[in-house]
Amino acid sequence: MPLSVLGKNANPQIFIDFAFKSSKDTDKWKNTDKYIKDGLPYIKNAIASFRARVLQQVVFDSNTLFIAEILDCACGEDEDPLTY
Repeated sequence: MPLSVLGKNANPQIFIDFAFKSSKDTDKWKNTDKYIKDGLPYIKNAIASFRARVLQQVVFDSNTLFIAEILDCACGEDEDPLTY
């Protein structure tokens, strides 16, 4: 599972696409600048990225919580993280 940490100066469209749209209805990666590493997509210019193995999924009404083991990580841009 790829994870990207956005900085506070990230393109707001990324946040809108990934936070407020469902993957069931939207290709969230379609208009996102990304790179592929080990066959997985990561958001370009993220302040950090992680590759994780999902150990458990907990499904809620509108969200799914993934419990995962971090396998790899990398630092990217130097800025404060976007908080939500």
